[in-house]
Amino acid sequence: MVRLFELIWRDEAASAESCAWMRSVLNMQVWPHRLASGFPYDDVAVSGKTGTYPTLRCESGVVEYPDGHRYAVSVFTRSFSTALIQPRADAVIGTAARMAVDHLRR
Repeated sequence: MVRLFELIWRDEAASAESCAWMRSVLNMQVWPHRLASGFPYDDVAVSGKTGTYPTLRCESGVVEYPDGHRYAVSVFTRSFSTALIQPRADAVIGTAARMAVDHLRR
């Protein structure tokens, strides 16, 4: 998933026009409780796509900082519960993404 997002952001997954369209759609992510929860700053943009299946939940995307650095990130989780609402699992996605990006930014 990280490689796919890298290709989209570099205009290498398809034509530049198609990649721009994909980025615009991914920029419309309305769910702030997964990836974006790890980056609660007005000047950090998070674009992504969530995925949920009974015991699996994930989000993959790109985190863009005001200094121009971009980071493709993908976090998958698995739980024993099939409950649709699992706020702790969702929060772990943001936390794990933030930890990975912080490590890369050092």
